[in-house]
Amino acid sequence: MSVDKSSAPLLSTEALVGPVIDASLDAVVIADLAGTIIRANPAADAIFGHAPGSLIGKPIGGTIVPPHLRAAHDRGMAHHAATGERKVIGRRLELEAFHAEGRTFPVEIQIEEIAQGDQRVYAAFIRDLTERRAMEAEVARQRELIHQQEKLSALGALLGGVAHELNNPLSVVIGRAAILQDVLAGSDEERTITKLREAADRCSRIVRTFLAMARDGRPRYGQVDLNDLLVGAVEFAGYDLRSAHIAVTTEFDPDVFAVPGDHDQLVQAFVGLIINARQALERRDGARTLHLRTQRKDACVRITIADNGPGMAADVRARAFEPFFTTRAFGEGGGSGLAIARGIFESHGGGITIDDAVSTGCAIVVKLPVGKGEAR
Repeated sequence: MSVDKSSAPLLSTEALVGPVIDASLDAVVIADLAGTIIRANPAADAIFGHAPGSLIGKPIGGTIVPPHLRAAHDRGMAHHAATGERKVIGRRLELEAFHAEGRTFPVEIQIEEIAQGDQRVYAAFIRDLTERRAMEAEVARQRELIHQQEKLSALGALLGGVAHELNNPLSVVIGRAAILQDVLAGSDEERTITKLREAADRCSRIVRTFLAMARDGRPRYGQVDLNDLLVGAVEFAGYDLRSAHIAVTTEFDPDVFAVPGDHDQLVQAFVGLIINARQALERRDGARTLHLRTQRKDACVRITIADNGPGMAADVRARAFEPFFTTRAFGEGGGSGLAIARGIFESHGGGITIDDAVSTGCAIVVKLPVGKGEAR
């Protein structure tokens, strides 16, 4: 049997549109010209954290607009009412919204003015961007991580090439120093040539460390007395520190005995941090101080290297551990020191950070695990 469609009752606009609005995944908020909410769909209640139906009758500006934007919101509504000028209406914008819990969150919003007869209302279509922003941030973080890994790979290749080039002349220096040490045995010059050979041997070990890093080699673990190691690092950089008139103080925890690690790699990393502090302090007038501290914290040792220099700006701190990033002039360093130090500390199961809580100067914090020193 056929149905006479002409006799079927037509749905009213409200009966048709109302369920569509209520089913929307985005928030739909309708307000009168005074800014009072006269309708809000369930998505709006959920997105803004209000009980179902509780948005009705509330001022839109004082409810879902963040406090710091409410004055501008009120001025905008008054301006539109007086002039009819559409600065925001009809445009898709990304703004902050206010949650019932008192926090702000990002939204995409489009406001339309709807007129029906003598009645005019504002309809706001709002999309919560919290998850999208989180995904974008994660993608950016992963992209930056890949970028940093590529730069570290390039750094490793560079270090490998430099290390190979240094090996031959260093072998000559070490060999000649050994011969001179035998020839000058018992003379006044023996102590001088011994220091020369020790320095050349250290250079050779650093070259081997570079090669190991370039090949992704693992540290050779042993028991390292961290307090003694730091004393040696200060002595190694002693001439530079004295030349810059830097007073060095130490505060070593006697409970810090030994940590598992590669002695030469750790010396290299800490000497680099001390030299960085010295270079920063050269830009300071007046008294210059460098303070080294060790502290046992449960299963870790915390090492702090603090200076009273000019400090580090927030944008510089954010990039400080990037390979090749530097604020120094050409010829004053390639910007690899902190990246190398981080690689060394992380290969030892630890880490390195910049203490943001320091109000003056800069404090580098290194954490290394306490263990039995077995190879891992």
